[in-house]
Amino acid sequence: MNAPMIVLEGLDAAGKTTVQNAAEEVLRSQYRDLVVTREPGGTPVGERLRELLLTPDIVMGDLTETLLMLASRSDHFEQVIKPHLVAGDPVLCSRFMLSTLAYQCAGRGISFGMVQSMHRMILEGFQPDLTIIIDVPPAVSRERLERHGELDRIEHDADLEFSARVRDFMLGWSKHEAPLRSLVVDGTLDPESVRDQVIAAVQSTIQQFHAEDTRAGRPT
Repeated sequence: MNAPMIVLEGLDAAGKTTVQNAAEEVLRSQYRDLVVTREPGGTPVGERLRELLLTPDIVMGDLTETLLMLASRSDHFEQVIKPHLVAGDPVLCSRFMLSTLAYQCAGRGISFGMVQSMHRMILEGFQPDLTIIIDVPPAVSRERLERHGELDRIEHDADLEFSARVRDFMLGWSKHEAPLRSLVVDGTLDPESVRDQVIAAVQSTIQQFHAEDTRAGRPT
């Protein structure tokens, strides 16, 4: 790929959307070709699937939920992420493959092997260049969700035990599986501090990618 992909992850109400929107305002002035997107979603198909997945009164099995998440990712990767990265446009995405491993596998009990196999088929070995986990304790996530009002279908299911499994997996993945490709940011800090840390990490990743291209003699 000719540009980096940076992903924002974390529990529900960790602050991903707020940080992403705030960071976008700053980063757009520096990187006009920056692509900001989300999962599930990011394409017309993905947004329809997002509506289905998050509608509170829809009942679906855990495997169905997982397959719909993966279907959205497949369309998103083929239609948006891969073309932009090949064209040299950096991508900033809210949620990606780590969310599925954490929520559907660690949280719901869906087979890690199945999801990893599907990821290999969908993503062809691709992995994000940096995953930023905005970390909050489950109790903080729940308190923020309740303040926000009506919960979506997945938020409604996220009791403290479920959220603890999701959080533990994300932090364990960062520490043991991707220490060089991930960053954990304390989401209980003031929003400006969280935003500034995310912006700095995104800037560093893009600059490092461009530097490596220059050393390799590739156009930037």
